[in-house]
Amino acid sequence: MAKRDRRVLIAGGGIGGLAAAIALGRGGIETSVLERSSFTEETGAGIQLGPNATRALATLGILEAIEPFAFMPEAICIH
Repeated sequence: MAKRDRRVLIAGGGIGGLAAAIALGRGGIETSVLERSSFTEETGAGIQLGPNATRALATLGILEAIEPFAFMPEAICIH
């Protein structure tokens, strides 16, 4: 099967699903993303992205697009 004939169905339109769709699309693979929720607006919850996730988003070239909406803590305290 040629690479251009591959199609992937991704279940979930969260960070992981959308990142997978971007990466696969850049590799020439057609993707469809299915999301159960019909809500696309803010729900009032925050999302914490660790260093590895931040590097992955930077590799995909989308980190700069979300940085204006991000809060970067100077430190974290774990008890």
